[in-house]
Amino acid sequence: MDAVHSYGERCAELFPEHLRLLQVNNSRFIVSDSAYGNHTNQAFMCRRDFFLSEITPFSGTGIDLERNMGDTWRLKGYKVAHNVPGLFTHCRIV
Repeated sequence: MDAVHSYGERCAELFPEHLRLLQVNNSRFIVSDSAYGNHTNQAFMCRRDFFLSEITPFSGTGIDLERNMGDTWRLKGYKVAHNVPGLFTHCRIV
């Protein structure tokens, strides 16, 4: 999933065994299993109940979340999606 930043929608063509392109209305997403979509502490969206039950038990203090969450995230089989070109993409106009 990290390759989405470099290859955009082409990721689904380059890695079809792990990624797929999904269109919902006018938005496109690259979808994967959490084994191929790393957990991040960057801005993300999820349901509140998912956050409370699946993320907060690993939070700890400081940067503990990333260290504590890694193995569990890869093994849980969560479905994760990355908006293409990116939900918080900066598009220069000049």
